Amino acid sequence: MRKNLYFYIKAVFSASPEDIEHLCLLQKRMGSAYARLEIPAHLIAYGFFIIKRQITSLFLADKSDQFDTSSVIIYIGSMMDFSFKFVMRAYDSRFRKAVESKEVLRMVSLGQDLAFERETQVRTFFAWSTQTLTLLCENRAQEIQLVEDSDFGLWFTHKGRNMFKGTREFDTIQKEIEKIDSDIALVQNTGEVPKKFSEKVYRSIRKINFLAENSFHQIEKVESGKDPLTKVLNRRFLDAVMQNEISYSMTKEKKFCIILFDIDHFKSINDKYGHLVGDDVLCFVANTLVALLRVNDYIFRYGGEEFLIILTEMTPQEAQKCAERLRASMEKKPLLLSSGETISVTLSGGLTFFDGKTNAKVLINQADQALYKAKRQGRNRIITSVPSDGTTVVIGEPDLP
Repeated sequence: MRKNLYFYIKAVFSASPEDIEHLCLLQKRMGSAYARLEIPAHLIAYGFFIIKRQITSLFLADKSDQFDTSSVIIYIGSMMDFSFKFVMRAYDSRFRKAVESKEVLRMVSLGQDLAFERETQVRTFFAWSTQTLTLLCENRAQEIQLVEDSDFGLWFTHKGRNMFKGTREFDTIQKEIEKIDSDIALVQNTGEVPKKFSEKVYRSIRKINFLAENSFHQIEKVESGKDPLTKVLNRRFLDAVMQNEISYSMTKEKKFCIILFDIDHFKSINDKYGHLVGDDVLCFVANTLVALLRVNDYIFRYGGEEFLIILTEMTPQEAQKCAERLRASMEKKPLLLSSGETISVTLSGGLTFFDGKTNAKVLINQADQALYKAKRQGRNRIITSVPSDGTTVVIGEPDLP
């Protein structure tokens, strides 16, 4: 590591204008490597700070008057900032792709029965494969249907694309289908079957079948990241999403906020109506919040009756209005039970925002402390914690006893 660091610093500070393209590429490679190793963004930023401080201190300690100290310090700062900018840009891009590859948002939006979908498409592709191999055995190759025209092909084009796009399996399946259809079209047009055509088709069938199964398996692993009751995300992806938003905020200078909501008097609801009604309340709250949030926001079931919301690219002022809108909407919308009774559900919330200095755990702790104050001060309200000075703001009306 020390040797690599030496060559990196040497490359940065010995670069000439002609080396700028190579230098940018070097920073991007570093950023991608950091993201691949899942090194937290705040550690990368701290590492750059340490390097800048150490190099600067060496020149400040030099008493030979060989250098214009002010110019040297400015040069050191500008080169390190230049490097950090390109490193974090590549880091952000790589990290976002890693998060997106897990299909968190897509699986939330699709909400379909994956087991049924998988069984159906395995069956349709098997039907096409059986028919194709039968026609080949009967020397009726010209009657073979193109994969893209089969039930499986139509599903893959219109629905499988949405589920699998962005994965390595999707690109390979698509290329394999195009290759098979190209060969089939040639047979249909010429009436001649090339040598080893049957063998090629059989290999492609096996390959597509394997890749499709693997794709469904990957998506099912993502599906396990959803809370089975409320269908919102559970805490499995919280760290990755939080780190992703911190990285994006640092590189793009976009603020984001988090709200930690807690259902007021939830234990009393369970005690009075039973746990089945309690489950209905949890689903009711989750569905209400999801309906009011933007597609680029995240909602997690954080605890028993707690929900954590990440409001991306939103200022504290906008987040305060959003949090209050969510609280007020819940207060005005009673839950109708199957018995005909209605339950009024209210929320207490703690709001905070990322200011470039906090990490994920500190940020969540600030929201939790603000939530605690909201509960202590009467419930059915939002308290905003401002990380920079620790002040709090109360929004909403108190819950009358």
